[in-house]
Amino acid sequence: MVQPLSKSEVHQLMSLLSDEQKTFIERYSKQSKKSKWIEAIARRKGMVLSEDTPYEEIEPLIEDWILVDIMDSGYGNRDYVCECGRALRYQYRVLHKKEGKVYGYGSSCFEHHTNLSPEVVKDIKSGFHSVDLERDEILITYFRGTDWSLEPYLHVDTIPSEFRKQHRLELPLTVRQRSKVIRLAEAYKQKKLWNKGFGQLDDYQKEIFFTIEKDEQWEIIRKITQLEENDYPELPAEFQDEEVLRFYSAGLPLLERHMEFLEDYRLQQIQSEKRTLIKRGAGGLPKRFQYRTGLDPSIHSSTRLDYQTLIERHLETLRSVRENEHRIPEGLKKDWIKVQQQVRDLKKELNIDYSNFKVLVNNLCYALQVERDEFL
Repeated sequence: MVQPLSKSEVHQLMSLLSDEQKTFIERYSKQSKKSKWIEAIARRKGMVLSEDTPYEEIEPLIEDWILVDIMDSGYGNRDYVCECGRALRYQYRVLHKKEGKVYGYGSSCFEHHTNLSPEVVKDIKSGFHSVDLERDEILITYFRGTDWSLEPYLHVDTIPSEFRKQHRLELPLTVRQRSKVIRLAEAYKQKKLWNKGFGQLDDYQKEIFFTIEKDEQWEIIRKITQLEENDYPELPAEFQDEEVLRFYSAGLPLLERHMEFLEDYRLQQIQSEKRTLIKRGAGGLPKRFQYRTGLDPSIHSSTRLDYQTLIERHLETLRSVRENEHRIPEGLKKDWIKVQQQVRDLKKELNIDYSNFKVLVNNLCYALQVERDEFL
C-alpha cells in the first residue's frame, strides 16, 4: 500500500518530470476526480454503474451539481477564492445544471454550499483521496523503477488510449490499471478463441450450438480449438440418445455430460453381458470385463457377414441416404465415404466391422431424417 505523499513531496517529485509527463499526470488527476465526483452522485441516486462506464455517459443523467474543472494556483500559492471568501490553492469549479451557473469552492465547502448530502460529500472526498493516492503511486513507482511493462499487451485493441500514452511517456501504470489491462487481455484472448472456434462451425452445427447454454457453448469452442480426439468417440450401435446422436451426426465434439452418458451406457453393457454369461454358467469372465472403466473395443468387434446379406438388410436405407447425400452435414461426409468403402470391401469378400457400419449408417439416417431399416 502506497503511503500518501505530503504536498511538498508531490511538488518535489513533479518538478523532476518532463513537461509532457507533468501535464499528463495533472490531467490524469483532474479527469479522474471529475469521474469520481459524478460516480459518487450517480450511485447515491441508485444508478448501476460498471467500473468501465465512462463519466461522459453518466454526466447527462445528473440533474444538479457537476464538477467542471479543478484549478491549481501552484505549490505555495493561494490565488483562488472560495464562495465563502477563503483563499485557495485548489478551486473546484462546479456547475449547477438547473441554474446554469458555475461556482468555485474549496474542498471543505461542498456540503455547505451545494446542499449535497453528507454521504455524497464523503464519497466524493474519498474518491478524490484515492485519485491522489494513484498519482502518488505513479510518482513513487516512476522514481523507484518497475519491471512491469505494458509492452506484452499492446496488441490488445481494447487497452485505453490513456494507458498507451502513459506507457509512451514511460510513466508506470498503477496496480489498478495493471489489473484492468490483464482483465482486458484475458477478454481479448477469449474473444479470439471464440471467433476461431465459432468460425469452424458449419450452418448445421451452429443451429445445434445455439440450443445449449453459454457455458456448454464455451466447452464446445475449447474442444474444437484444442482438437481433443477423445471427444469424437465411436458410438455403440445400439446406443440411443437424441441429443448425443444429433451432436455426433453434426460432427460436433461431445459435451462432458454426453461422455458420462456413454460411460454409463458402456458400464451397463458390461454388467448385462456379465449377467448373461453367469446365467449360462460360463466358467470365469473374459478378460474384457476386467477393465475398471469404459468398454473394451472387443465387445463390439467385427461381425462376419457377406455382401449379399448386407444388401438384403440395408439396400433401401443406403438408397435413401444416396438420394439425400447432397444434404449430408460437413461433419458426416467422411462417414458416408467410409460406409461406401465398407460396402465395396465386403463385395471384394474382405471383412468389415459390421457394428461400426451400423453406427455410421444410423447417424447418417438421423441427420438426414430418413427411415432406417429394422436391422439398424
